[in-house]
Amino acid sequence: MDAITLPSPGRRRRRYSAEFKAQIVETCNRPGTSVAAIARLHNINDNIVHRWIREAEQAAALPSASVPARIEPEELSACAAAPFVPVQVSAGQPERIHLELIKNDLSVRLDWPASQSASCTQTLLLLLR
Repeated sequence: MDAITLPSPGRRRRRYSAEFKAQIVETCNRPGTSVAAIARLHNINDNIVHRWIREAEQAAALPSASVPARIEPEELSACAAAPFVPVQVSAGQPERIHLELIKNDLSVRLDWPASQSASCTQTLLLLLR
């Protein structure tokens, strides 16, 4: 009787190139495309493809410059020492949130309706992660 070689027990984690992931995400973002069908076609779990789509959306929403994962206490004290800039508010215009963050070569400007301050806060939290 011939010996049969069996694969080692357990699964090996597959790795995919960034180009392959981008191609799958691009295909899934086309109108009328089923993410599950594309995942099955490539023998990938659809949850992984959904994660790639989320990661691509988050990467597109954030600036390409590196954003610190957390703000150090020294940076906070430096922000507190920054000069206050008064803003004129016109009576006829709706209230808005105007915010400009500048650090080194990164500049972020936000102009948001004050009535939607909660979504502005969520956006800031995503940017500062």
